[in-house]
Amino acid sequence: MEAIELKETMSPQARWPVIGTSVSGIAAETWEAFHMKAEKDGLTYRKAMEAAITDLAAAVRSGEKIEWPHATGGPKKPLQIHYQAHGEVKVIMALTKMRQNVVFLAAIERWTAKGA
Repeated sequence: MEAIELKETMSPQARWPVIGTSVSGIAAETWEAFHMKAEKDGLTYRKAMEAAITDLAAAVRSGEKIEWPHATGGPKKPLQIHYQAHGEVKVIMALTKMRQNVVFLAAIERWTAKGA
């Protein structure tokens, strides 16, 4: 049996290093507040999300006490972030044992509250 080379069978990723993922359990009003702050700060939603994740990762690494919110049952929402920011999400998940949606929600709430 011959091995199949994945390079030939997979389509190229035109947006690499930006990757897509999705998150659920975040209320519409939380997303709205996040988007309003991003627009106020002159950031794309992707850049704002990356900033939120970077901020949360630094806080987790420094041992800061984090208020971990509860997911609210909001619908699944697709988003795009740099693969390194997604790697930070995975590190936070490993360090805290929190689920991905809780990590995103904490990052969003924390970032939105700064400078509000």
